[in-house]
Amino acid sequence: MTTTNDDIDFDFSQLDDTLISDNQKQNLIDYINQIKNQKRSISDELNQFKLSTGSITIVILKKNQTNLFILLYYLLLLFFL
Repeated sequence: MTTTNDDIDFDFSQLDDTLISDNQKQNLIDYINQIKNQKRSISDELNQFKLSTGSITIVILKKNQTNLFILLYYLLLLFFL
């Protein structure tokens, strides 16, 4: 069984020498496509979020920086309220 599908980048010729049935092979193909579609959906959602907010900023703090960050956060809240 030789299967080609542009949506997936898996070498299906590797499955030709296995003992799994054609139905199981098709199930594997469907599963891989489902994962790729979910990945695209997540990527699309992230891109939409970026467009709506302008950017994404992820703050990574070390333990000793956390208290300083919280203090700055509250100071900014007090300043802008």
